[in-house]
Amino acid sequence: MLCVVENFFSHKGQENHEIGLYFTASLVPGSPLLNLTTTHRGSEEGKRLTFSWFSRQRLSEIEVRPVCLRQLLQSDPIQLAHIVQRDSNFEISY
Repeated sequence: MLCVVENFFSHKGQENHEIGLYFTASLVPGSPLLNLTTTHRGSEEGKRLTFSWFSRQRLSEIEVRPVCLRQLLQSDPIQLAHIVQRDSNFEISY
């Protein structure tokens, strides 16, 4: 387990409290997701999503949601954390 994120946010006029559990993972050899030269497609609520690999050093250039994950993933070493995020403000506890 990498972290637990309690994310409080408004979406379409509705207040939400999301609890996200984030884990590190390994892909099996031969997985098409290991291809670092291509993008991978997905969708969520009719929105097209594009997934691609990038280095941790480029995290500041990329939109990451929830936004608190950007800071966590840039830390070295990455350690188990509990994060409470309200809109774009967040607090990380290790």
